[in-house]
Amino acid sequence: MHQLTRQRENWVVFFFALFALAVMLLCSPYYKGLLALKWSADQGRVTPNIADDPKLPFGGDFLSEWVAGGIVRDGDRGRLYDPSYAYEVEHDPARVPFDFDKNALLLMFYPPAYYVLVTPFSYLPLQWAAMLWCALMAVCLIAAAALAAKTCPERPRAFGWCLFMAFLFFPLVHDLNTGQKATLWLLLFTGVFVLLRSGRPFTAGLIFGLVALKPPLAVVLGLAMLVKGQWRFVAGSGITVAGIIGLSFALGPEVFVRFLDWSVHAPDLMLRQEYTLLDMEHSFYSFLALPLREHLPPLVIKSVAGLLTLLTLGIVSLLLRGPIDFRSERFSLHFAGLVLATVLVSPRLLTYDLTLVLLPVFLLARAVALRPAWLEGRRNQLILAAVFLFIGASACQPIAHMTKLHVGTMAMFGVLVFLARVSRTPVPALTDIEASAAWTTSVPMGRVSRECTHTGSDASHCQGTA
Repeated sequence: MHQLTRQRENWVVFFFALFALAVMLLCSPYYKGLLALKWSADQGRVTPNIADDPKLPFGGDFLSEWVAGGIVRDGDRGRLYDPSYAYEVEHDPARVPFDFDKNALLLMFYPPAYYVLVTPFSYLPLQWAAMLWCALMAVCLIAAAALAAKTCPERPRAFGWCLFMAFLFFPLVHDLNTGQKATLWLLLFTGVFVLLRSGRPFTAGLIFGLVALKPPLAVVLGLAMLVKGQWRFVAGSGITVAGIIGLSFALGPEVFVRFLDWSVHAPDLMLRQEYTLLDMEHSFYSFLALPLREHLPPLVIKSVAGLLTLLTLGIVSLLLRGPIDFRSERFSLHFAGLVLATVLVSPRLLTYDLTLVLLPVFLLARAVALRPAWLEGRRNQLILAAVFLFIGASACQPIAHMTKLHVGTMAMFGVLVFLARVSRTPVPALTDIEASAAWTTSVPMGRVSRECTHTGSDASHCQGTA
């Protein structure tokens, strides 16, 4: 933590992030804090009803959490995954003090345990609950940046750079603006990476189990650890997942069964002609459905998407070929590939969920900054891959809207293939010089060329000339 506070640049970026968050809450079309305060002052009470005929629900997608929490609290748990009932509640002025577009409907896609955990927010007025939610998600982002910077102790300004680049990343801004929670998943994956790097796989598994609150995000990494025989990680994950399933069953077995049925059919929404958000979806389903939905039957699109998913998993198997050493810099690239594969194979993944791509971008940039000897020849390629990934994920939605082509999906798949190739780069042969610290230009035995860096288990695989 000391390295985060000793650099003035880190404090400048931190306050910039807080200022950006305040501006968003005050001026965003989803929050309109300034207008809400004026209405509250005029009426003598807090009210989220800030327009006569709004198109957007106050707080964006957070309304589904707030409504679902109220359903759980009021005892209507059996109808939690009933779309008609959700519509009735969301547009009931007696329960939701906000009137918005009658054609809008926010569905419940998460396990029952998730809605139990967010129930406390339903005790607050919608306006305050939504703003509190947004602030908590911003805290998750700051915590993720702090954890990521912890892996670069020799780069004291890493925290500031992580936070600054995050606020230039469109999916991240879109996530906070629309009341979503992608920064929570970003924090969990970042925490898992840091814990694995520090040699604590069981604790990493406990944290990773929380990703089961959004099950599609848990498939790739969980399957990889199972195949690679990381039993401590698997045991930790199993404990957390068992707790989530138990909490879900607390609402009744029939509710959990309805959730499973709803989850299986949820991706079919993208194949319906009336679904208008395909340019915001970034999975293999949407990659195919956006240009081909009107020309091919759903079964063909599903089949090809399934083949692309299997291809992605095959690339992951090549990426992870051989033993895994969590302390090696090679594992940083492995983890970046696992996160990209997670995004690609998820059956439904919208623009705000691409916030998770910030972690692979950071891991690529980290490899460039640390410059281990075995990656020196790939440095420029790593830079281009990080830039390509950052821009591709940021600009993918408007490009998809104009061209019906998901360049973001193509960028992520291309970088994944690149990582699978780079991770096979041979490590230089052992020499008599071992790296015990970051890049150095002098040691007591004489001058050493800058070809070594501390890379965990790869630290001994350095080359130098005395």
